[in-house]
Formats: sequence, structure tokens, C-alpha cells
Amino acid sequence: MKNIIFLILTLVFFKLDAQELSIDTSKKDTIKKEYYIDMSDQLLVKVFASTSFLKLGINNKISQNKIEMAPLGMVNVGAAFNHKWLGIGATLGLPSNDLEVAKKGKTTRLDLMLNIYNKRFVIDGFYQNYSGYHLSNAVNVAEWQSDTLPQFSNFRQEALIISGLYIVNHKKFSIKSAFVKNAIQLKSAGSIVAGFFFNYDAARNSSGFLDNDSIKTELKMDFPFTAYSAATLGSSVGYSYNFVFSKYWYANATLSFGFGMNQFNADTLGYSDSTQTIISSGSKSKTLIGTQLLLRASFGYERNNMIIGFNYIGNMRGVTVDNYQFNPFSANFRIFVAKRFGKFGSKKTKKVEDG
Repeated sequence: MKNIIFLILTLVFFKLDAQELSIDTSKKDTIKKEYYIDMSDQLLVKVFASTSFLKLGINNKISQNKIEMAPLGMVNVGAAFNHKWLGIGATLGLPSNDLEVAKKGKTTRLDLMLNIYNKRFVIDGFYQNYSGYHLSNAVNVAEWQSDTLPQFSNFRQEALIISGLYIVNHKKFSIKSAFVKNAIQLKSAGSIVAGFFFNYDAARNSSGFLDNDSIKTELKMDFPFTAYSAATLGSSVGYSYNFVFSKYWYANATLSFGFGMNQFNADTLGYSDSTQTIISSGSKSKTLIGTQLLLRASFGYERNNMIIGFNYIGNMRGVTVDNYQFNPFSANFRIFVAKRFGKFGSKKTKKVEDG
């Protein structure tokens, strides 16, 4: 599959390289002032391959052990279109590799995504619900020798993520040009971004997060959880920058950090030190400070209304309770080929100038 995608992108690249971008240069003085052009009046069609995941890391600060719970990876193929304010897409999951399934176990998943891009703000909404995980760092934390990693078919994790960012320098900087591609950044520019976020994360396995007979009881005692949930409402601030390397190459890097009030709840198991067996259950509930780290990146090549590139969105949440650090992590990676239908620089195209 990777070879096929690489071949397609290579063929498209050489096709693009043989074309020229027809920009109207009759008004040179005006073009020098332009920072980006809005192309939302043109129909934009994309085909892409993507992958998403939802992971959980828990660090025990006393024992210095850390567990990393991960799902089986999956590649999706899909298509989407954008016109004016409307954008719709659909994906289809490809069958998983049998060797990977045997090594890591099966994962069932639901990924829902909503993105709203305006020249002044961007709003993201994600909902993920995964069932079936494995201990990805078993070699280190559990001294695992087998190629088949510890699997937890009843481990379930879900996340609801809503965030909004206001673009301070929206007259010179277009985030749509980096991630939607219904705008074109003509000059490198950046902007402070600030906004709000709400995150809800939860995981559960009624027999314990490390419910596997081959895992030593000492490690289970380090992470005696059967369920947890964490909801954070807060604000964030960061910076986003569009790089224009030439008329054809572009990139974006966005980083924002936020913190807010977090409501944390967890259910635990109690173990006997002498017999190392389960002897009790308990729960805890605390109001804490939660954090969020958001990373966006894009890179691509564009010529004559044809585009190839990739987009990445990663979101790590964090909360510390007693001697534990919880870090759920969501990400989406997409490689795409896109085409705009319409004449570049038409009368409907909106030009954004300095001042």
C-alpha cells in the first residue's frame, strides 16, 4: 500500500512539474502587497490516505515505570471536496496486516472529525472511541521477550476534543492555505493564536488496565487502575507560521499550549503485599490543573491549481494526580492530492492586501 501511494504521488509530482502557475502579473504593484488569496469560490477536490490513533501513557513517578497503551494501526483512504463554506469527506478503512494483528491484537474504532476554518478563527472537534489495545513498550517496562505483545481486548479508550483558536494577524496570515488549501499564501507570515479548549478523556478495563496473566503482579500493582476519566476546560495561546519557500513550495508549523481546570475520577484495585492478589477496590475524585499541547504541521507542493502534500494534527493532554501522570494522545496524519476547478485569479477570487 505504501509503495502504491508513493508511486501515485511521484507521478503526480512530475506531472505538476511540467506545468506553469499562471498568475496575473499585470498589476505588479498590487501583487507585491498581497499576502494571501482566498480561493474558496472554486471547487476543491481531494483524494487522500490517512491514519488516526488514540494512545494513553501513564507514568508512575515513584517507581519510574511508564506504560504506553496503543491501538492497532490502520490506514484509511478517502475523498473530500470544499466549496465556499462547505466541506464534506468520507473515508474507508483498509484491511489490517495479519502479522500486525497477531502481534498487537485487533482494534475496533470510531473516528469522527469536524473542522471549521475561517480567516479569523479555526474550530476543531474530534470524537474517538477505540476498543482493543496492546502494551507498546512491553520490551522495556515488562522485560517482554516474545514478538507477540501483551494484548488487552477489553481495554477501551475514548476522547472528545473541542478547541477554537482566534487568528490575530488574519489580514496577512491564512491558516486555510496550510490545511484546507482553499487559499494560497503568497508571502511568508505568521500569527499569534489564542482561544479555548474542552477535553474529555476516559479509559476502562474492569479487570485492570494490565489484565494479562503474563504480566508480573509487581507491575500491575504500579498501575492498579480499572477506569479513569478526566475533563478539562481551559484557554490556550500559541503561534502559527506559514513558510513560502518559492512560488510552489509551502509549509506550516503551529504550536499552542493551554491549561485549565480538570475534574479527575478513577477506580482502582488494591493488592496484598504478601500474596500479591486483589483484596479490595477503591476510587478517587479530585479537581486539578489539566494541560494541552497542540501541534499542527503541513508541507506541500502546488502548481497550476494542483496540490500534493501532507497534514498533521497532534493533541496531547496531561493531568497529574498523586504520583501519577496521565497523558492521552490523539493524532491524525494525511497525505493527499488535490485539484481546484476554476481559473486562477478569476474575478471571484478574493485578494487580501496589507493594510
